[in-house]
Amino acid sequence: MNISTCLDTSGQPFTREQPFFDKFERLMKVTDISLVDIKHIDSAKHKQLTQYGNENILDMIQYMAQHHDDMWIRHVLVPQRTDYDEDLKKLGDYIAKIPNDVVQKVEVLPYHTLGVKKYHEMKIKYRLEGIESPTQDRVANAEKLLHTADYNGYKTWMPLISSMTKTPAIQSSTDGCVTGVFLLARRMHVLLAGISTVARKKGAASKPATSFLNHALSNDRQPLDWLRTGRPLTMNA
Repeated sequence: MNISTCLDTSGQPFTREQPFFDKFERLMKVTDISLVDIKHIDSAKHKQLTQYGNENILDMIQYMAQHHDDMWIRHVLVPQRTDYDEDLKKLGDYIAKIPNDVVQKVEVLPYHTLGVKKYHEMKIKYRLEGIESPTQDRVANAEKLLHTADYNGYKTWMPLISSMTKTPAIQSSTDGCVTGVFLLARRMHVLLAGISTVARKKGAASKPATSFLNHALSNDRQPLDWLRTGRPLTMNA
């Protein structure tokens, strides 16, 4: 199946030592784009937050930039931990030095407390106890300091085409975004199918999960055929 590949990583295991580095280079040869989390730009504060410094993480980003490996950079905004203007400005300056054609998007991810209950149920100490989600004003402030509006490559991004591995899932004549849309649709298909199964087990009345997807993409049946068969598509966006 011609499906584009994505590496979601915080970069913590990265090292240029062997045998890891050879394996990493092999991995990057079959990776179209990476979602890279930068928890904190200051190494000492990064260690306070995660118990590890960030030198090897920034080294991984440097490697990716030198090899023109596309990436989205994400920053989790945690009040009292990563939501300080001085640190956000430093992170924004750091990202700005990475070639623009490599960084396709910069994204602020607001911290949430959805997992707190699970920690309590398992009787595991929650290290961010009492910290609430950031306000919308603080999220907007972080987006401004990280200059997220300047990184728009994701809007037209398409994986590189090679003779062996990096072939796009959907070949579009005008808009690379359809690749992400239908890969997302495939994931939605799986997710909704799972939700539908759970609902039926609980005795709830529910239509087949695919009915939602069928309706959402009713203007063109090709995407659903691709989801079922895995055959690559050629589309005019």
